[in-house]
Amino acid sequence: MFAPIEYNAIIIPHWILFRGPALYPVYILGIIVCIFSSYLIWRYRTTNPKELTIPAAYFGITFIIFALIEVVFFDNGINYIYTLIAYFMIGTFFTIESQDTKLLKDAEESRESAEVANQAKSNFLASISHAIRTPMNTVLGFSQSLLEERELTEEKVKKDVQDIKEASTNLLELINNILDISRIESGKEEIESKDYKIEELLREINSLIISKISRDQIDFKINVDSNIPISYKGDSDKIYKIIVNVLLNAIQNTNYGNVSLDVGGAYVGSVFKLSLIVSNSGHLMTEEDFNKDFDEFSEENNSQGTNKEKLGLIVAKRLIDLMGGTIDFRNETGKGTRYIISLDQEVVDDMKIGAIFIESVGASEETPLDLTGLKVLLVDDNNVNIKIATRLLKQFNLDVDTASNGQECIDLVKTGSYDMIFLDHLMPGMDGVEAVHILRENGSEMPIIALTANSYSGSREKYIEEGFTDYLPKPFQYKDLNKILRRYTGQ
Repeated sequence: MFAPIEYNAIIIPHWILFRGPALYPVYILGIIVCIFSSYLIWRYRTTNPKELTIPAAYFGITFIIFALIEVVFFDNGINYIYTLIAYFMIGTFFTIESQDTKLLKDAEESRESAEVANQAKSNFLASISHAIRTPMNTVLGFSQSLLEERELTEEKVKKDVQDIKEASTNLLELINNILDISRIESGKEEIESKDYKIEELLREINSLIISKISRDQIDFKINVDSNIPISYKGDSDKIYKIIVNVLLNAIQNTNYGNVSLDVGGAYVGSVFKLSLIVSNSGHLMTEEDFNKDFDEFSEENNSQGTNKEKLGLIVAKRLIDLMGGTIDFRNETGKGTRYIISLDQEVVDDMKIGAIFIESVGASEETPLDLTGLKVLLVDDNNVNIKIATRLLKQFNLDVDTASNGQECIDLVKTGSYDMIFLDHLMPGMDGVEAVHILRENGSEMPIIALTANSYSGSREKYIEEGFTDYLPKPFQYKDLNKILRRYTGQ
């Protein structure tokens, strides 16, 4: 490359670097390649590792300066054009075409993305930790206060216990949302398909939402299109979670005014698209804010703090995606925000639902049952759980026996007579599933209710397959127990 070339041709001024007419095409092509290669190197300079581009640039500048000095002042006949062509070819390879460079760049980008994601997750966990500590502080603080209070009154106890209950409910909702996100992200959440009536689903939602709002400040309504079908086949549990979580977020952002749920839908071909619109007169948001609300690992979301309502929106979006639906929003100045949800559902009964009225006032607790004369067996290995469940059961005037494992349960059933069994799943020795198998094999047909902390989708069906009559997820509340007792005692 550096060897001098001697020939008998017209000599062009040495500072131009051309050394003969026969090589003009080569030189011209070389210059074009050099210019184009220089442009590519400059164009993609930000995509190459610095350890490659910076030394190459330094070398090129040094080489050109040296070549100009040598040609202008000394002219030793060195062929710099070929040298520059070789240099740019090598430079192009190491900066543009090299697969090693591409792999290094991809690895660097992956590392940076992983660092950003890990930092966002760390911020998310820190935010969740703060959200958990808030209700925990209420529970522990009021509990400690009640234990140390010297002048307790009935009014003070009821007020403090009400605060403890509210904080515990918020904590449970937060934990459930975290578990839902974990199951969805891990791919363990499954879509169920079962028949349900839309009116029953809406009444349950109404009952819960009314208990969460102050009716003096917020007006809540459910409006149902009278032309939609009466019953469907789908995952009503997930639809319940989606609607409740979006409604709770709307309530959280509405200090006064109104929140509403509009239910409608229409056939698109052979598919019925169920339309759910949650409206509130509280806040307005941009599309950017809307997207942030559904990203649990966004830096902006975490900087604002994560509460159970925001986490509930994340769960709602994940469930909607899992069910193949869509969620969008609209906002109008002075009218607030509308979340628009669309879900494909299979119609079971095409009869029109007609005019129904979902009461906008709080649905009162069902009348407590008086089950005097009935006897139940409560089986759990945790003494605190037994204490709590026994207190709740005795409010129905039930006679309660207790056992701490599956074997004790079987022994008591052999010697006694029970109208219902509440049976824990995971226990030392013989667990609840093994015990229910033995009881069913022995001909027992009494209602056996599974007590379990497993509350993911499909839990009820799985326990029924094992031989249980129904299941009651822990921690359960008075109204949940009331429903189970009413359902299986014929009251």
